[in-house]
Amino acid sequence: MFSQVARLCIAPSFNKAMSIALMIGVLINAFLCYERKVLQAQNQAQQTEIALVRSDNQNLANQLELAQSHIQRYQQQIEKLHQQVLAKLNQAEERTNEIIQELDNVKNWRDQPIPNGIGRLLNQRSGTLSNHQTAPTGLPTQPTVPNAQIPAKK
Repeated sequence: MFSQVARLCIAPSFNKAMSIALMIGVLINAFLCYERKVLQAQNQAQQTEIALVRSDNQNLANQLELAQSHIQRYQQQIEKLHQQVLAKLNQAEERTNEIIQELDNVKNWRDQPIPNGIGRLLNQRSGTLSNHQTAPTGLPTQPTVPNAQIPAKK
C-alpha cells in the first residue's frame, strides 16, 4: 500500500498539482503579508491622527479655560465699574437733593443775593476758579441770576 501511495506522489500529474497548489499558497501568503503591512500602515496613520486630534483638543481646552478666566475677570471689572457708576449717581442725586432742599428753605431768593448754601453747592458741582486761572472769554458781563453779584476783576 505504501508503494502505491509512493507511486501516486511521484506521478507527474500529482507533481504538477502540488506545484500549482504550492504556488497558489505562496501567492496567497504574499498577498496576506502585503495586506497586513497596508493595514499596519493605516493603523499607524490613524494612531498619529488620533494623537494630533487629542493634542488639538487639549490646546482648545486650555484656550477655553484661559478665555473663561478672562471673561470672569472682565465681569468682575464690569461689576466694579457698575458699582462706581452707581456711587457717582448717588452722589449726584444727593447733591441735587441738597440744592432742592436749600431752594425750598429759601422761598424768596429771587429778590436776594444767592444764599451761601446754594452758592457753596453750585461751586462744588462746577468748580471754582483759583487766583492763577483766568476766566473763560465770551462770558456775559451781566449776571444771569437776578441780584447776583459779579466779583470785581483784579
